[in-house]
Amino acid sequence: MTQIYEHSQKRELKNYHINSNLYKLYKNNNITDVHFIFTDEKKQIAANKCLLAVASPVFEKMFYGELKEPGDITIVDATHDAFLEFLQFFYCDKFELTTDHISEVLTLADKYDVAGLINLCVQFLEYYLTDQTVCWVYDLALMFDLVHLINLCQEKISLETVTVFTSESFRACGANILSRILEMDELSCDEIFVFHQVMEWATEACRRSMIEPTMENKKLELGQCFDLIRFPTMSSEQFSVCIAEDGLLDGSELIDILGYLTLRRTLKTKRFSTQPRCGIPAWTKDKTIVNCDRRSLPNLCKLVTRCRDVTNFSVNERILLGQLGFSTFKSESVDHKHGQLVIKRSSCRELPLHSQTIEISTSSFTKIMLQKPIILQPFEQYEIETKWELDDGESLLFRTDCRSEVMLDGGVRFQFQPDENLDYDNVSEGLVYGLYFKKW
Repeated sequence: MTQIYEHSQKRELKNYHINSNLYKLYKNNNITDVHFIFTDEKKQIAANKCLLAVASPVFEKMFYGELKEPGDITIVDATHDAFLEFLQFFYCDKFELTTDHISEVLTLADKYDVAGLINLCVQFLEYYLTDQTVCWVYDLALMFDLVHLINLCQEKISLETVTVFTSESFRACGANILSRILEMDELSCDEIFVFHQVMEWATEACRRSMIEPTMENKKLELGQCFDLIRFPTMSSEQFSVCIAEDGLLDGSELIDILGYLTLRRTLKTKRFSTQPRCGIPAWTKDKTIVNCDRRSLPNLCKLVTRCRDVTNFSVNERILLGQLGFSTFKSESVDHKHGQLVIKRSSCRELPLHSQTIEISTSSFTKIMLQKPIILQPFEQYEIETKWELDDGESLLFRTDCRSEVMLDGGVRFQFQPDENLDYDNVSEGLVYGLYFKKW
């Protein structure tokens, strides 16, 4: 063959077929060398030893090492459908996880030491973390020692205690999860509320055990969790509501706690904690609150008739956002205008972090207190959206010449990003001029 080039040439090319080839292998039962058997369901799944061994050191030992299995593998700790979801990780660059099987998939990923899949399961659970699911997710996080997810669940429970405690997942959680929650100092509610919801949990537990929900049986279901209710931190009036329940405490405990509440006598028993829940500090009285003021030229503004405003931003520190500063609006007929506020992650717009109805004035700027402060994670993209129904003659007062970056004392830096779906530059102008926060 004639030599065309004096020196060998090389170039790196992208193989766009590898993923489709692997997917075909996943679907082709004729090119396999191992079967996973599900005896209870009378089903089996075919797979390829080499692919499984590459991603799992446990499979490598099972197929090629000292734990070598001579034939097919019987699976007893997962269903057929869950194992099929698990196997997608080895073959597919895009695959689906479901809430129905995530617990089993996590169990399999942990058993076979598939670290990459565990990380994807954590992302999946974080995506679906709400006040209605947090107890269930918390249970999984503790079961598999997923530290990042444990911290997120504890933050969620601390910030949204009331909605978490009234959720179905709370009433359905196990005593181990209830115990972990009741040990938390940061619950944001009164102890009398904790008491009532714990009794609701105990009632449901009695029903699950098919026993009468008497006080004796409720305390039996609660076990050590009952001792985690902080009766001494209640007011005398609140405690009087509790002791109306027959059989709740014995006589000596009643006298002991009443003496502590009314006469400040030292408790004889150390059964119940005297440490109040701290929860979220009163926002308006907190001296550590800082304002990220976006305005570069405070007096520069313009009237607009847009009914939707969006502020996109990120921050380099974890913060607790509690208030927003809004410009005013112009109207000849009303003094106040109502709108809808929604705060979202840009990566997850369909699951808002916060929403509430807000009201701004024609006469002055308005500081809107969020109904509950929200935690913002560093370098995550967030979106503050407001929607308004403007009548004829009404206009929003947009602040203009806002800064694209705000640097504050302590190294906190906000960066504001454009939104290609808007017909105005939301970085340099908009309705939201200030974000009130504190480091968290």
